[in-house]
Amino acid sequence: MYGRCAARGELRYAGRGVWPLRGQGGALCEALIAADRSQEVTRASALPKAVADFYVLKAELYTGLKMINDAGR
Repeated sequence: MYGRCAARGELRYAGRGVWPLRGQGGALCEALIAADRSQEVTRASALPKAVADFYVLKAELYTGLKMINDAGR
């Protein structure tokens, strides 16, 4: 999953000294992703209902506009 933090293809050009750090970097990246996920859930649950409903409608509108835009290409 740590591919989102660093491109895996870049590591094949790195020296042998980098390989032991790969596991540590992957673990660190996973910890940061988990922390970010928990912060987002906490933030979203603290929103007032009207704001949460607005965000849902905004996402639906964005998705619809993106579909229309993609169909026009």
